[in-house]
Amino acid sequence: MGTDPQSRLSPALLAVVASDRRTRPRPSRLSADDRAALLDLVFAERHPGSTVRRDLAVRALAAGSEPRVAVDALAQILRARGIGTTERVIAADELGRLESEEAAAVLSRFTADDDPRVRQAVFAGLGRSGRTDALAALPESDPDAAARRQLLFARALVAHREGTDGAFLPEARAARGEPGAQGAAVALRPPSGKGASDPGRVTGGTYAIDVAELRYELQCGGNTWTTLFNGDLVRAGGIDHQRLFERPWIAALLARWILEGREAIVQHVVLARPVDASVRLDVVRSDGTVTYTGTAERDASGLRFVVRAADGAAVPSVHVEGRAGADGVAFTRAVASSSRSGTRTPEPALPA
Repeated sequence: MGTDPQSRLSPALLAVVASDRRTRPRPSRLSADDRAALLDLVFAERHPGSTVRRDLAVRALAAGSEPRVAVDALAQILRARGIGTTERVIAADELGRLESEEAAAVLSRFTADDDPRVRQAVFAGLGRSGRTDALAALPESDPDAAARRQLLFARALVAHREGTDGAFLPEARAARGEPGAQGAAVALRPPSGKGASDPGRVTGGTYAIDVAELRYELQCGGNTWTTLFNGDLVRAGGIDHQRLFERPWIAALLARWILEGREAIVQHVVLARPVDASVRLDVVRSDGTVTYTGTAERDASGLRFVVRAADGAAVPSVHVEGRAGADGVAFTRAVASSSRSGTRTPEPALPA
């Protein structure tokens, strides 16, 4: 038997790829020897009793390398058909998080990969930062349901990022009726913790939009997100609501804090596009599922909006009304229930 590749890892790297995911540190800089050792670990045969994880080795390569070097290493992993699906999926995911033209060029070569989970990750990656030319690389459809949903979301993200007509998500319907007995708190407030609104602590990119300084904490039941607004829609500390009627937008991102508050990752994207005299609002989970939907219309103070759970989205039932304008964003009514609207069908998930 060959040498166990984990024997080449320094104590610091062993801590990075240890099986205890909850306490893993992220490397800030890897040497050439470190990168070679991690790549060997990813490609090597599995050794009985190994206490390291290949998926974390892929994450470490992406986090601890300069972008150009990371693209080369991740491309090697994505091309390797003999390793596990998980490692290839994470390589595609990390390429998407780089939000660079070089990474997108690599992803574009794998939109017809034989593995549907790899295709799903490729579509997600192209959706994170793809421009108009990315549409040429994306197919019209996909035979796998999860990959197809991710593909539709990727095409919609490009359209909203570029402000073009066409590849929008199918219209979601709001769930019928009011939420039942209130069992979940819903609130919007300024960020509380120090640094909690710092977009620099959001790992995985910000979907290629410039984030404004205007931010809020959004609480829904036991979940709290930091709401990051598109800087092109904010002026003088408030929402420039007139711009929402000009074109489609990636209007905001909802970032959830992980690793005991040290990092945040975007879990939902708010898409906005004008329809007749109103603006359609969709809150979309990163897998392409529309979770909440609503509309916004002009009023004397700026914009009034209504957002509700999407029919069948399997999310807490919520009915929120509010206003947005030069003074910021505020809820005027928020009703929620701990019961869920619809049932979520279990399926393989992309790694968080």
